[in-house]
Amino acid sequence: IFGYGTHYLETIGEVLIEQNVDLVLVGDSHAYAWSYPVTGFGDNNADGKINLDEIQVDSTSDFEFVKGDGFVQTIVGVAGRNLRDDITYPHPALASTYSTVASNGTNRAFPSEFGFAQIHVSDQELVVQYISAESGNIVGDTNGNGIRDAGENAFAEFRIVDPSTSINIDLNDDGVVDALDIDALCVAIMQGQHEDAVDLNRDGEVNKDDYHFMLNDLMKIQPGDANLDGVFNSADLVLVFQAGRFENDFLSAGWQQGDWNCDGKFGSSDLVLVFALGLYQP
Repeated sequence: IFGYGTHYLETIGEVLIEQNVDLVLVGDSHAYAWSYPVTGFGDNNADGKINLDEIQVDSTSDFEFVKGDGFVQTIVGVAGRNLRDDITYPHPALASTYSTVASNGTNRAFPSEFGFAQIHVSDQELVVQYISAESGNIVGDTNGNGIRDAGENAFAEFRIVDPSTSINIDLNDDGVVDALDIDALCVAIMQGQHEDAVDLNRDGEVNKDDYHFMLNDLMKIQPGDANLDGVFNSADLVLVFQAGRFENDFLSAGWQQGDWNCDGKFGSSDLVLVFALGLYQP
């Protein structure tokens, strides 16, 4: 990472920053890795080259960066050597790397996880995910739900967000983003509303794509987490069954009453959804 032997940063690094470049893609075959946003450089020893300790970065977060704070360099290769812990290539500017060394007693690094970088771009953010060629899931996504859960420290995804295009998800305008806003969106979807305020993913339609976008990208929660504490466990099941809406033909249900598929009811389909996703934590 950062072009060993090429010193390209001396040539174009400042230009990348001046032109507000967000992402630089680098082909490689050692590891999946990305840097913190690079904000500047210094040549402290006046040797005409930028050394690793002369790269200035914003290390506020490993996984979420702000557009305009600098460019993020990411390797898009197939993985192999673990740059984070490799004493040969220490990288203080790296935000995160994935894949461990798999050797046969030699000094060679062998790929331990093949795959590719997948990039999603919207008006609000740029998301990079490393996808396993074997499973099709995000590398480090142990339960395959596409969300960074508690304990998934090797979840290989980062995003660059644009705060100037922030989306209002306080849909009931009570000053708090909570389960009631999820319920408000589901009501809008079921009623066939078309207002821009509930078209959260800005695709011109109001449907369950907006619901999934709200959960996964904006609120970063998962179906089943009725009390919004970050996990789906027995406390959530107690909460929803105490509400008494299960298979009730007369009473509607919201998020905290067990409606996790956004149809206004709490039924077996909601339970099938969350348990099929493998989200439950005993």
